[in-house]
Amino acid sequence: MRSLSTCFAAIAIVFALQIESSCDWGRRGENDQVANVGVPNQVQSSNDDQLLKEIEQFASSEESPANSAWQSLQSRNRSTLIADLTRIMNAPEPNERNRLLVAFTFCKLHHDYAANREAVVAVMSQTGPYGEWAVSLARRLMLDGDKDLLVPLLKASEWSDGAMSTALAHAYSQALVTDPENFLRMLSLQSEPTRSKVFTLLKVNSFNAEDKRKVESSLKNVIRPPKLRRIAEQTLRALAH
Repeated sequence: MRSLSTCFAAIAIVFALQIESSCDWGRRGENDQVANVGVPNQVQSSNDDQLLKEIEQFASSEESPANSAWQSLQSRNRSTLIADLTRIMNAPEPNERNRLLVAFTFCKLHHDYAANREAVVAVMSQTGPYGEWAVSLARRLMLDGDKDLLVPLLKASEWSDGAMSTALAHAYSQALVTDPENFLRMLSLQSEPTRSKVFTLLKVNSFNAEDKRKVESSLKNVIRPPKLRRIAEQTLRALAH
């Protein structure tokens, strides 16, 4: 009987050890899962930081870095890129800078162009820290063929100052070089006070000698309609300062 009791006791001990071992492995598994919870979020955050650096570089005024960043962005999977940029734009905490960068990148990708174009214009249409940047980005979209963007660029002269005014003067200069007739036509649709402010900004234009000669020649050849002729003459006077 004593031998049988000893046997039962040994079996009970072994069984208890097995249960404890099983629980220990379960706890280890739970701990491992808890330890790894933050890893995917950390990877995503790192990827987002890198993507933000690329679109900021792409939106810069320096041509070589911007081209390099554009090539890098185009090498990404388009669907994944759009999804990642959408997540950044719709982040819970509003970030006007990031939204401006994403909106411009979406425009260049021809993704939901109209809505993202308006997002760029909205930043340009208010006083704030990113007005100058929004002007520069709108100018680039205008030179890509969206000539109607000249209208909000002209209207922005009403509240611009400092660096934003300099950026607008550069935009007007390039608009005159690429399509002087469109510039005069769009300017003719603005109020007299707005036109006056545009002429003031054109006094600090960014023409090189060759571009200025071409623009002045084009403006001097405008004869009709009379309203455009009058605006062409006012523009010439502004450029003469």
